[in-house]
Amino acid sequence: MHTLGSETLYLEGIPFSPVIDASGVRNFHGKGWWYHHLLKPFGLNFNGSTFVSKTTTLNARAGNMPLKPDGVTPCEWMPKCIHVNRRTGAAINAVGLSGPGMEFLLEQGFWQRWPEPFMISIMSVADTPSQRLTEIVAMTRMLRDKKPEFKAPFGVQINFSCPNTGHDPTEFTDEVVPVLRAAKDEFDVPYIVKLSPGTPVTIARTIAVEPACAALCVFNTLPWNAASDELRMSYFGTTTSPLEHRFGPKGRGGISGTPLHAMVTSWIKEARATGIRKPIIGGGGITSPRTAKEVLDAGADAISLGSIAFLAPTMVATTIDESIRYKRGLAYR
Repeated sequence: MHTLGSETLYLEGIPFSPVIDASGVRNFHGKGWWYHHLLKPFGLNFNGSTFVSKTTTLNARAGNMPLKPDGVTPCEWMPKCIHVNRRTGAAINAVGLSGPGMEFLLEQGFWQRWPEPFMISIMSVADTPSQRLTEIVAMTRMLRDKKPEFKAPFGVQINFSCPNTGHDPTEFTDEVVPVLRAAKDEFDVPYIVKLSPGTPVTIARTIAVEPACAALCVFNTLPWNAASDELRMSYFGTTTSPLEHRFGPKGRGGISGTPLHAMVTSWIKEARATGIRKPIIGGGGITSPRTAKEVLDAGADAISLGSIAFLAPTMVATTIDESIRYKRGLAYR
């Protein structure tokens, strides 16, 4: 069960909202995407949630979502690397961490100007463990050097779970603890570990006892290849990814939305039952106050909102408000 009256999520002394953005739901800069502005009067409003930037890599990365010269705006109004089935409440994306790189983003200064505690999401997609560790350390050094310019404190989400990089997300699990320790030695901020649906609770338990781990964030998208044929047929009516014809076998994408909801609640219950006590940020298929409550009741300290922005955009503000009320010990209305 969630803890009554604990509406603030404290990570190493930094106060965060119990409602956390899924990385990228408000883009790199926190201003959102074009349709957010159109639907804001109807409830697509993230007031009250903790901003989490879109995941960046060390170097610029083309991925599958072409960006304009500003580095943050998609060239396509409806990116071809995203497929949404609103009827079943499911989506697939193969964005592939498109972005301008850490240095470019820091030069823009929008993170430095952010007025309240937030999180920066980073990931390495280098070929070997040693190269990935080197890249993560390089990014943490860059953040450390720019820290005096930041208006607000921040945490760092290290993404070990993106399915659209050509790697199997589960191959990163053995690297998590060494990466955390190296990052913490370089720059002392809260590090939040973002995991994939395929991460066994036993592995997460090893990560959670590491002092450099401030919290666990579950889940990222479910790799298409990891989904059962039954799930694929139920939510998409096909066993072949709708994105494969555009991006090939490596661009089948990751599934988000309703299919993840039962997975995340079950995983969190198991994690708590096996003794994991570190804060857990739970997200996957949260599209309403009811589904948010289910994740909190499973044992999450905070929820993460992502696919709700395009699956149920008018429910964003209500879900944030009601979840904060619930964390204060007040009933959902």
